[in-house]
Amino acid sequence: MRSRALLNVCFLASAFVAATFSPLAMAQPPGGGGRGMMGGGMGGMGGLAGLLRIPEVVEHLKLDDTQKSELKEVQQSMGDEMRKIFEGMRPAGGGDAGGGRQGGGRGGFGGMTDEMRKKMEEFSQKTEDKISEILDPTQFDRLVGLFAQQSPMQAIRHRLIVDKMKSANCPVTGEQETKMKEAEEAAGAKVREMMSGGFNPENMAKMGEIRKESEEKALGVLTDSQKKKFEEIKGEKFEFPRPQFGGGGRGGDRGGERRPN
Repeated sequence: MRSRALLNVCFLASAFVAATFSPLAMAQPPGGGGRGMMGGGMGGMGGLAGLLRIPEVVEHLKLDDTQKSELKEVQQSMGDEMRKIFEGMRPAGGGDAGGGRQGGGRGGFGGMTDEMRKKMEEFSQKTEDKISEILDPTQFDRLVGLFAQQSPMQAIRHRLIVDKMKSANCPVTGEQETKMKEAEEAAGAKVREMMSGGFNPENMAKMGEIRKESEEKALGVLTDSQKKKFEEIKGEKFEFPRPQFGGGGRGGDRGGERRPN
């Protein structure tokens, strides 16, 4: 029991690092957990799709029963594909993707290969396209805004927001993106160093602080017009539920990105 709990904690930590300090948004952990897209699991870790796992977001978007049912079908139909992708992310030794130390194997979260990254990006886009077909334009636009609020460093480089920034004649330049990546990499290095000596729940608060600092530094390279447009994309401030982390049960499947804000 203790080893299982420790494995869950390690996986949660590695997933937090991957989702927070990488442009790639994770969607669901290996094994799924059975909560589905409409559950209260780790919303932001799955980008737009993950946000729809947060009941408060579903309520805020005013999804009807038909939309909820269709979203569940999308989750079920793509669940197998996602699990296969995560299986490919397991370390070569066959251990769990979140187990062990995260600085090493190319197959773990700390060393995702370009091929795996591409598969995840393709999967994410496919899922988002299906979601856009289910939600009406107003709901989908608001969902994008919520994503920008919860995960700004991921969102600023997301294809949908990149298009919005371009249409407003204030695209992020290559030089700005390089500086953002440098801020992310520096923050990721701090987190990996903190985790190298072992992980404990108290580190989640420290990770949140590092995340906030890195976001301020990364987004600080934007011009005033870019910042204004990005705030417009975010829309009215939404109060996300407090983070819930645990080893199992309703609050424990991958902790829900219900991630610290």
